[in-house]
Amino acid sequence: MKNIKFITTFSQTGYEVYGKTWIESFLSFTKKYPNITAKIYVNDMDISQLHYEKIEIVDYDKQIPQQQEWVKLFKEQSKHDQWNKDLGIKFSYKSFVMLDALTNINDGYVVWLDADCVFMSDDFDNWPESLLNNTFVACQREDGSEHVESGIIIFDSEHNDKQKFVNKFESLYMTVEEFNSFGQFFDGYVVGRILNTINIDYVDLNKNYGKNGIQSDPNSTFLNPEIRRRFL
Repeated sequence: MKNIKFITTFSQTGYEVYGKTWIESFLSFTKKYPNITAKIYVNDMDISQLHYEKIEIVDYDKQIPQQQEWVKLFKEQSKHDQWNKDLGIKFSYKSFVMLDALTNINDGYVVWLDADCVFMSDDFDNWPESLLNNTFVACQREDGSEHVESGIIIFDSEHNDKQKFVNKFESLYMTVEEFNSFGQFFDGYVVGRILNTINIDYVDLNKNYGKNGIQSDPNSTFLNPEIRRRFL
């Protein structure tokens, strides 16, 4: 089996509310798989006391210092209303983590999993290899929307399409004209636009399962059986 690296991010508050549960469930359900590890980007928190087997804890600001400059630029030049501007900044943490992981991890699978999720099964045999089926990315496309519900996104870091995806992601995120062209500038809309504008192979996890308007509704997302029985 290839290596599998789960990635996520949270702050001090997030750690107390749901981050510890993410970690505990990860360690419990992946302990029989030495090839499954995690990398967590922690924001605004002293990480010196966080030590876990199989989990690399990194200081978000030290790992991704360019995000602070991006926030300053976005605040100054974004044409979005205040509600969308605030959400765009909030979700930019997630986007920069995905970009950093894809840039620096070059073997196996990279799996973004929201920090408010938990692991529910210890069955990871042939997963996510069987799910990706030789494509680069598997994600939940919202039915009837440009948005991708990004609670979980699975990447093959060894796939030939990776650099094409990363280049497009960076161009949409780093160009003022581009981020102002979005009605709503969230990570899920950026991923959706990438899939609409470049030719890459991907799996829609919501095909035959998704419902319209699934954003963060636990009754309408993670419906693919290969996802639902492993994560909540």
